[in-house]
Amino acid sequence: MVYFDLYSQMKDSIFNEKKAIQVANLQTKYELADKDRMLELGKKEIAILEQQARFDKIMRIGLIAGILILGLIAYLIISKQHLRIKRNKELLVKNQELYTSKQALTEAELERKIQSLKKKSYRKSWNSKTGNSLPLPLTLFRKMS
Repeated sequence: MVYFDLYSQMKDSIFNEKKAIQVANLQTKYELADKDRMLELGKKEIAILEQQARFDKIMRIGLIAGILILGLIAYLIISKQHLRIKRNKELLVKNQELYTSKQALTEAELERKIQSLKKKSYRKSWNSKTGNSLPLPLTLFRKMS
């Protein structure tokens, strides 16, 4: 019986060592699998972060390009507006000059008509006073000679 007990103890001891080794191996495998899983998760997170960084970079570039395009459009609109205002001012000045010259021409024409009417009125009055129907310059010429 002693041998049986020794045998049982040895058998249990060997069994326990084998089981301890198996447990240690399983624990090591689990830890390795866990580490591999963590590495894969880390790689996926890195890939996601890199993709997010690329997306953010593209968005920044797009935003900057959009702002530049809007700025260019605003500049073109403003410069076109300034050009239109300048042309309108020039047109206004030309219209004012044209109005002034038309007014001067109209005044000159009116003055000429007034002078013509005065001459006619003077001739009529001269003719009615003198009874002469000759034109005024000839009448004056006759009286002078």
